[in-house]
Amino acid sequence: MIPKLKTKIKIRRGITDEITDGIAKVLPDVILANLNPYFTGVTATLENLYPLQAREISLGLHGYNLSFATRKVSFAELVVQGRSPPAAKPFRIYHARRAVDLRRGLFLRDYCGVKMKVIFTSVKQSRHSFPLRRMIARCDGVIATTEAAARLRPHVKAVIPHGIDTRRFAPVAKQTWQSYARRQGLRGTLAVGQIGNIRRSKGSDVFVRALCRVLPSFPDVVGVVAGRWILKDAPLRRHLQRLTEEAGIAERVLWLGQTSYEAMPALLRSLDLYVSASLEEGFGMATLEALSCGTPIVVTPRGCADLAVVEGKTGYVVPCGDEEALAERLRRFLSLQNGRASMRAACRAHAEKFFAIEREALAIVSVYRELWQHS
Repeated sequence: MIPKLKTKIKIRRGITDEITDGIAKVLPDVILANLNPYFTGVTATLENLYPLQAREISLGLHGYNLSFATRKVSFAELVVQGRSPPAAKPFRIYHARRAVDLRRGLFLRDYCGVKMKVIFTSVKQSRHSFPLRRMIARCDGVIATTEAAARLRPHVKAVIPHGIDTRRFAPVAKQTWQSYARRQGLRGTLAVGQIGNIRRSKGSDVFVRALCRVLPSFPDVVGVVAGRWILKDAPLRRHLQRLTEEAGIAERVLWLGQTSYEAMPALLRSLDLYVSASLEEGFGMATLEALSCGTPIVVTPRGCADLAVVEGKTGYVVPCGDEEALAERLRRFLSLQNGRASMRAACRAHAEKFFAIEREALAIVSVYRELWQHS
């Protein structure tokens, strides 16, 4: 009994200290939730948006920290201070982008008495699960990233496509796959790559099967697969490895694992062609990041494809699950003797015009302000 009592005392003291520290701080007007410890597309979005939005509004982060210093807001702070509205505003805003973030926000609002509005960014272009649909119905507002997502959601306040940091994801003169590979200890003169978790829904098998059809005819080209896999997808990873061995290209398909966000621009700008063979895609941040780096794209009609692709200029769209169509498009692109430089320039210009992160940041802040004005 004594050890248990000591443990309880320590926990209570920890919570008390957290609350005491929180009271000394001013709770921000907007809380961004980030309760997933893994680096995902949501994390990348927060990394890009937070510094820009922090210039416009009082902003804090609830959950796991980003790669730079942020104003961290604890659960205890929200419970203790959140029951009173901020100065000159009727309530705080809690912005969720994942189901786990949304569940926390609704709990704080509905069961802890925190005076705040909960909004949710929805990217999925198909129906959510029933529990998530129920939670979204309880939100005070939804931001959709595409028109297709907006048509499936209630309470949509705005359609705001994701943006990217076009200064960070930018072309660099004379950076080719050959120079990148030399520094990384890799091989190949040209590279075709896909980035994302290795799973069937991402089209990993479609991409690798297409490589098996194409690479034997292009000895200087390598295939790049950058992404992690979890235990349930390990059989798929082994199966894809066997396919490359049977096709005689095992040494030319590079499994890079998960690439850090810091290293992503150098990888994307070094690829000669970026591929997204996804069967399901909410938005597809890596597609836009490749575009911003001046890398032509081949994608399925999912996520941001209709926004990113100007057919024949910035890239191409191929049907979902069609490895033969993907392989044919890869062959035609790799056979191009001229035109790659103009495609790279067109990709960069398109990204700068339509997907600069500043546009997204200001549009979201406008939604916050509209909520406050029409409360």
